[in-house]
Amino acid sequence: MNFFKISLATLLMAAFSLSAKAAELKVVTTFLPVYSWSAAVASGQAQVENLMEGTVGPHEFQLAPSHLRKLNGADLIICIGLELEPWLEAMIEKGTLKKSVQVLNLGEALDKKLLISYGEGEKASEAAHEGEDSHDSDAEDHDHAEHAEHGHSHEHGQYDPHIWLDPVLAQECVKMISVRLEQMAPEKAPAFRKNAEQYNQKLSQLDQVLKESLKEVQQKPFYTQHDAFSYFNKRYGLKCVGVLQKVPDSDVSPRHLSALLKKIKEEGVVAIFLPSKSADRLAERLAQDGKIKVGRLETLETLDDGPLNADAYERMMKGNLKALLESLK
Repeated sequence: MNFFKISLATLLMAAFSLSAKAAELKVVTTFLPVYSWSAAVASGQAQVENLMEGTVGPHEFQLAPSHLRKLNGADLIICIGLELEPWLEAMIEKGTLKKSVQVLNLGEALDKKLLISYGEGEKASEAAHEGEDSHDSDAEDHDHAEHAEHGHSHEHGQYDPHIWLDPVLAQECVKMISVRLEQMAPEKAPAFRKNAEQYNQKLSQLDQVLKESLKEVQQKPFYTQHDAFSYFNKRYGLKCVGVLQKVPDSDVSPRHLSALLKKIKEEGVVAIFLPSKSADRLAERLAQDGKIKVGRLETLETLDDGPLNADAYERMMKGNLKALLESLK
């Protein structure tokens, strides 16, 4: 009889455990920074799974049937929005996403005063062309043609979506994630709130480290490969004076190369920054001819060599700090 009671109790406990596990919220995030924030807030209280894996970021992502199943199996999808994930917007419009699945669009929920419009972000690059001689116009035309061909800012809407590269805006996103999870699982609200507060303390410390460490290189001009760092540069007062698009050597005319090199020398550029997994022979040629450094700066759209976890965002942002200091000092 005792054995029977013990066995029954064990079965009931197992059933309760399975039921509790099944009742856990299932959260799907679109890519790396959103995963780190969500995993930190949900730690031990909800299941969090990331949609994009490996070297695939939001610009290269192609929606597959397996992704569709994963998204429709979620209770909540968390994305950056601001037209960075147009496939998700299309799913909602076409009705291929279950109506029971909630979507938290972080960029759209932010106060628009905190966002940078593409017109504002492009002022620097427009200023770089002011005063150029007419013989340099072919370099400018090439820049615009390349910009359109590779589809950077013109693919998106009114606002620059790269909000995650600002740790202060990241804290706002973490608060929004916590609020939504609290609403969906009120019984776990204190845990979500505590996790969010603890994680935001780390992000606040990260912001302070970046602010203090980058003061000494604020006046050092540099170029980046893509126009992803407007929020970061604005937050920390960095002097990014130009953006290089990824141009194969075969497409680069001697006049275009000469014009870029002339601008780099006139602006006193110290370094050109590329993502670690990217090779750009144009940037390397300019760096060699201009006798400047090539650094590695991550957009955090894809993972580095470390694990994908709640610490990945902070780890990679500190990696960017190290890269900036090494190349700009």
